Formats: sequence, C-alpha cells, structure tokens
Amino acid sequence: MSENQIGEFLAVLRKSKGYTQQEAAERLGVSNKTVSSWETGASSPDISLLPVLAELYEVTCDEIVRGRRLPAEGGAKGGEAKRARASKRLLQKQKANLAVVCLVSGGLIALGVLLCGLIGYALLESLVGFFVGLICFAASVTAAEIGARRIRFSLGDEWTIEGAEAVSESLERARLWLACAAFAAFAFVLPHAFAPVHTGLTFNLIWIGTECAFGAAGLGLALLVAIPAFLRRRAILLGNAPSDEAPASMQEAYAQARRSLSLARWRYRHVLCIVLTPVFCAAAAVFVLWLCWQNIYVGAETASLRDALSWAMLAAGALGILSFAITVPVYRKKKRAFLKNMGDGGEGQAQ
Repeated sequence: MSENQIGEFLAVLRKSKGYTQQEAAERLGVSNKTVSSWETGASSPDISLLPVLAELYEVTCDEIVRGRRLPAEGGAKGGEAKRARASKRLLQKQKANLAVVCLVSGGLIALGVLLCGLIGYALLESLVGFFVGLICFAASVTAAEIGARRIRFSLGDEWTIEGAEAVSESLERARLWLACAAFAAFAFVLPHAFAPVHTGLTFNLIWIGTECAFGAAGLGLALLVAIPAFLRRRAILLGNAPSDEAPASMQEAYAQARRSLSLARWRYRHVLCIVLTPVFCAAAAVFVLWLCWQNIYVGAETASLRDALSWAMLAAGALGILSFAITVPVYRKKKRAFLKNMGDGGEGQAQ
C-alpha cells in the first residue's frame, strides 16, 4: 500500500471527525508537522501509533494499513454470530478444564486413600500411611482451588456471556463436593493416625467398619459446614445482576438462578431442622446409653439393668428410624407451600 493512499485516508478520517491537524496532533502526542507529513505521504505513522490512530478515528489498524474502509463481514448479524461462536468455544473450553480439575483432584483423593491403606495394612506403617494420604489430600484441595480460580478468571463476570452462569454454578458445586470428599477421605484414614509408630492396623471388619464410620461422620460434618458456605458464595455471585441491555434469555436465567438459590436455602434449613434433628437426637441417645451400658459392671445383680439399657438403645434407634415417617411428610407439605409462595411472587419474602 502506498504512503500517499494511507495519507489521503488519514486526512479523510481526520476531516470526518472535525479535527484540525493541530487538534489531532495534540490527541496523538505528536507535532502538527508529523500529522501533515503523514497526510501528504511524506512519511508513514510508526507502527506503535497505529492502535492510537485507530482508536482516535474509530477504525481498525488493518484499515489504516490498507488505506481504505473494509466492509463488515455479514454486518451486525455476522458480528453477533462471531461473538456467539467465540463465547460457545470459551464455555466449552472451561467445561473441559473443569472436568480435568475434577479428575485430577478426585484422583489425588483416591490415591491418598489407596496409599494410606496399602502402607498401613500391608506394610504395617499406619502413621506413615496417614501422613502420605494427608499430603495427597492437601495436594487435591490445592489443585482444585488453583484450577477453580483459573476458570473463574477466564469466565469473568458470569452475566456478560450467555451460558456462563451454568458453568459458574457447576464450578461452585464441584468445589463443594471436592472439598467434602477430601475431608471425608481425611476422616476415613484418621484411625491410622492413632496407631503406634512402626505398627499397622489389622485388616478386618472391625477396622474397616471404624474407618467407614469415621468417613461418614466426616462427610456429614463437611456438608453441614460447606453447604452454607456454598450458598453464601452463590448469593455473592448472584448479587451482580445482568444489565438492562442483556438478552431476555439471560434475564430469565438470572431470575431462575435466584429462585433456585432461595429454594436451596430453604431446603437446607428445613431438612436440618425437621428431618435430621430427630435422627441426631436418637443417635446421641443411643451413644449415651451405650456408654452407660459399657460402664456397668457385669454381674448377676446388674443383668436386669444392662438388659434395660439394651432395650432402651434399641428403642431409641427404632424411634430415630421411624421419625422419617413423620418428618418427611411434614417437610414435603412445607415445601409445597413454599413453592406456591414463590410462584405467587413471594421469592423476596422467602429469602
């Protein structure tokens, strides 16, 4: 492209904006003689000034180099289609990245449990196996957090790209379950930490059952803590609503996400209070009765008392199980009323 054609194009652009050579030079940080030499074809703009020129005259660098306006490919619809395809590729890439994060983090958790079991049961070094598993669990949490932050940074504001909200929610759910799985695995291998040095646990149903009980308790405790944290995180992310110029589908997705958050909050509180509280109380009663039963001296004079405690433990456990027959229908009835209230526009009150 000749310098004269570029100069003529720059002159046309400057005049179309209503700038004098002096005004254009001041905005570009050069002298008016430099602007004049560009427009006469005596010299060409430095390559470092092309982006500044393009922004000033609202053209592209390619158009300045070619010395003419380039037709828009497909017009506005073509630009929208390109942006939609680029957004779709971005979301697909982040979904693939999330799958990799889950695979790596979950693999490290499984590896930690496996190595701890092999070292503790086979090599009779339970304490060493526990610390090896602990390293794997820490690496799993670290990898998940780093991967999640990278994906979050790539997504940006989740209400600027249509479909990003679903990926964002999947990301937060993955973080929740990976953290709970890591803590449950830690609780599962915790009995190995109490083994004496250079010894291992015996591979039998007693210790396997103990580990499973520890793991289940760890998972329950992790869920009790992690779910409220997840809901608070979702509330913060949903605090930034899409702009008024956003598509109607994005506005509807935002409203649906708010309704889902309200329902999740309600479900957590009522499941905990209505359904699980009687079970926890029954389990605590069984545990206390079992401690009392253990501390009673075995003898003829205490046989009736031990039998009574045994029947009391059985009754408490049965009541805990049968409580579902009462609490679950109550919970479902309240849930139907809550959903009806949300449908009548009571979402804000429910929050």
